[in-house]
Amino acid sequence: GRDSLCYFSSVTDETGRCRKLFSIDDDTQLLPLINAVPSYQDGIEKLCRSGWVELNGKCGAGLESKNKGQECQTDKDCPTTRTGYYAKCKCGHNGKGTKYCDIEGADSEWQSAISTFKDYYENTRDCHPGEGFGECGKKDYFNSWKCKEMKALYYVELIEN
Repeated sequence: GRDSLCYFSSVTDETGRCRKLFSIDDDTQLLPLINAVPSYQDGIEKLCRSGWVELNGKCGAGLESKNKGQECQTDKDCPTTRTGYYAKCKCGHNGKGTKYCDIEGADSEWQSAISTFKDYYENTRDCHPGEGFGECGKKDYFNSWKCKEMKALYYVELIEN
């Protein structure tokens, strides 16, 4: 089955390390830092118990956007639950050019997507690893997960649409 992902913990690693999904504790450095910036690897957040990677490249619970969905002008209008950190102020898809505060990892939309992925994963564990995280004969689980993931990913774009 597909119960692990491989990741590179250093930019000099020649081979990756494989870890079981949702097995790495919060505050564990997961992503290698390049000039103090984490080097993202697709799907890597699925290794964290929380299902989320913080901006510093460590597994973590994520932040909440205090003003999610509120109109904004700059990121500074979008404080999070951690002092000094801000959600993105992004343009929505509306005719007025209105910008809104985006969501963060601990917001309910992302938490719902992570929880739904876990349900999908538990019901598709025996699928061939070559299929990746595809439908795998479980269309309802797959569609539910992807729908919630897209709602979180495109949160701002869906406002007023």
